[in-house]
Amino acid sequence: MKSTVEDELGDVLDRIDVLTSENCKYSTFSGKDKAMDGNVKFVIETDAVE
Repeated sequence: MKSTVEDELGDVLDRIDVLTSENCKYSTFSGKDKAMDGNVKFVIETDAVE
C-alpha cells in the first residue's frame, strides 16, 4: 500500500512541478501592451477523487 501511495502522490507532485515551472507561465494569450500587467491561470477539470 505504501508504494502505491508513493507512486500516486509522486505523479501528482510531478504534475504540480511541471505546471508551476517557468515553461508553463503565461502573461497573455492574445498579446498586451508593455505597460500592462497580466497573468493567465488554467482551470483543470479532473475526475472525482474517491
